[in-house]
Amino acid sequence: LREGPDAELCPQTFTLCLKGNGRQAVLVESDDGRCLQLVRGCKLADLCPALEHIEGSFAIVSVNHYSKDARKMSEELCNPPSKIWLELWNTKYVSGISVEFQDVSAGYGNDKSVLHNVNFLIEPRMKAGFAGKTGCGKSTTLLCILRLLEARSGQVFLGDMDAAKMGLRALRTIVGLVPQDATIFEGTWRKNIDPFDEYPDGRVWQALRCAHLISHIRSLDRGLESLITREGTNLSFGQKQLLSMARMVIRQPPVL
Repeated sequence: LREGPDAELCPQTFTLCLKGNGRQAVLVESDDGRCLQLVRGCKLADLCPALEHIEGSFAIVSVNHYSKDARKMSEELCNPPSKIWLELWNTKYVSGISVEFQDVSAGYGNDKSVLHNVNFLIEPRMKAGFAGKTGCGKSTTLLCILRLLEARSGQVFLGDMDAAKMGLRALRTIVGLVPQDATIFEGTWRKNIDPFDEYPDGRVWQALRCAHLISHIRSLDRGLESLITREGTNLSFGQKQLLSMARMVIRQPPVL
């Protein structure tokens, strides 16, 4: 770790230099201190050969269970456990992704349109609410963002990307949803929060803490390995919603 006047970059910039296998990667913290960015022509492959196939400019937004804190992530990289989980975002979208509707009209089947030439812009990290009477198009707007309903005309943009031209998997990785009626799987708490075992236990516990579920899990005999019955019949409605929220906390989608 190098910091202050001895750093080769800006004296006020926190700088991390990693060396190994004949390669060198230099990382600096972003202006808001929430992520680590590669500099001086470094590539992801300089961090790990397995990342050679990834092209473009990316930033590290989490290391194991540390996120949104560049210095703690740096310490984890300098004192690694046996495995390291890196979460990467394109640097263009590290500060969030905007959502924009341009003249969007949408409806169901052969019925008349529910949305008529709708235009709005939600800036990155902005909190927005839609209010109105039943049938005015609140849910329809959300379905258009996720492309569960295709717009009849107009365009939906995520950042500068046309949602209609994106793959559905990429789109639904960028956009997260906490539904009113959460889908619950039969299995352990851990499997419900991280079904594909993508994250270390530290990240799972962090998500539970953010969703105010940690005290409940600690009260269970088997903790994260405690079982949830089919359709979550042994959970309250509120616990189901909090579990669904924990899934999004661990994923950290740019748009929620």
